[in-house]
Amino acid sequence: MSLGLPRLQISPRTYRKPLTIACYGPSLRDTYRDMQRPILSVSGAHDFLIERRVIPEFHVECDPRAHKAKMLTHANPTTEYIIASCCHPDVFKALEGCNVKLWHLDNGPESRVWAAENDPQALCISGGSTVGLRAFEITHVLGYRAMDVHGMDCSFDGLNQWAGKHTGERKQVQFVTLDDGSRKRYATTPLMIQQAREAVTFWRTHQVPMRFRGSGLCQAMWKHSRDGK
Repeated sequence: MSLGLPRLQISPRTYRKPLTIACYGPSLRDTYRDMQRPILSVSGAHDFLIERRVIPEFHVECDPRAHKAKMLTHANPTTEYIIASCCHPDVFKALEGCNVKLWHLDNGPESRVWAAENDPQALCISGGSTVGLRAFEITHVLGYRAMDVHGMDCSFDGLNQWAGKHTGERKQVQFVTLDDGSRKRYATTPLMIQQAREAVTFWRTHQVPMRFRGSGLCQAMWKHSRDGK
């Protein structure tokens, strides 16, 4: 807050076209060429896309770990960076001179009380357990009412746990099978299973036009739910 950054504001406009959300699952390698603008990236999808000359209009981060700054090596002046106040100071250093908008993470009543007392003009945004899920809520704040989600696989592709390089630790893998008749086994983690459940629940309960592109556990669960199975 001491940096004096502008706060994220609710858009006065609404847009009919969907916002593309680029997450960093392995299938992003296969689908990024098909993405339509505008694009909002999260996590390592930022550098992945820019290295391929795809500049996202927005980037969202809310992870407090320091290594996230190393995933912003290609900070771009034309991208709007929507950064939660809980992010590590190194993230803000990596984005010096960029168009950064600040918001607060709503993780329960205590965080809402803190925000109301310390920064009442700023948005305190709730949502799911990962930055990709929080991006669903940010989408609405930006004025978009439909989403095209890429790379939210919630599973791995062989040894590939992400679409490209990652500065975090490799995850311990477990295998699950979705009851959709395919008998396909997905390499995943408990956190990713939870993310997939939250993503499908969001789609069901909010009735937001959404499509999950690519292949992975989350996409399979969404299709299974969409088809009424």
